[in-house]
Amino acid sequence: MTSLNMFLLICNVLSIFVYSCKKDIGPVTPKVEDLQSVSVAPDSIHYKVLSPYIILNPITNLVMHSSGCGYVFNPHDTITTYDLDLDSNGVADLQFLSKAYYEFHSASSPCVNYLRSTNISALSPSDSLGFIPYVPNNIYIFKTLYSSFGDTIDGGNRFQNQSNFSYYVYQGLSRPEAIHGGDFYLPLKRTLNNKTMYGWIKIDTIGHGGIIIKEYAINSTNGNKIICGQTH
Repeated sequence: MTSLNMFLLICNVLSIFVYSCKKDIGPVTPKVEDLQSVSVAPDSIHYKVLSPYIILNPITNLVMHSSGCGYVFNPHDTITTYDLDLDSNGVADLQFLSKAYYEFHSASSPCVNYLRSTNISALSPSDSLGFIPYVPNNIYIFKTLYSSFGDTIDGGNRFQNQSNFSYYVYQGLSRPEAIHGGDFYLPLKRTLNNKTMYGWIKIDTIGHGGIIIKEYAINSTNGNKIICGQTH
């Protein structure tokens, strides 16, 4: 056998060997991503700090009532308001209203006629605010609707869906119900362009029942939860 024939024979044997090895490997199965990890869209948080903070506190001090029954708000019949535009499109979405006023309840104790209320209203049917009913008379007040840092806001929360529905806190010196001091997070739900978005508004309470609106965040990813205090 010549050297050329020997070389060709060796090449043929090697070709058969390589081909048979490839056949044994078989087709490679592509890696399948975890379905749960690819089905949940990432969070897209719109976060804003109000600078300066918005302060709503119509009461500057307390004065002794002329009857001597105790201290009452001063001044009364005073209203302060702030309209919040959540998406900066020039249209107000929520209204905050705080007022001190006189409303007759008792002739024997005129001090209880001096009241204060804080009202937060959704101005559009697309927005709603989280709440917990205050049993037994189903009054919605701050001390029962607020959330704390780290709480989850999602479809498990209860929201009032009526446009212009308001939350009230009444405070007379004989019946203080308002929170004094400390931040809380007001749950928010928006339904826009076939998307459901959850958010929070950070509010502080000051003085004789006034509030400070500090910051807010909204998760614009459809259906995704948001954590109170989450900013990104």
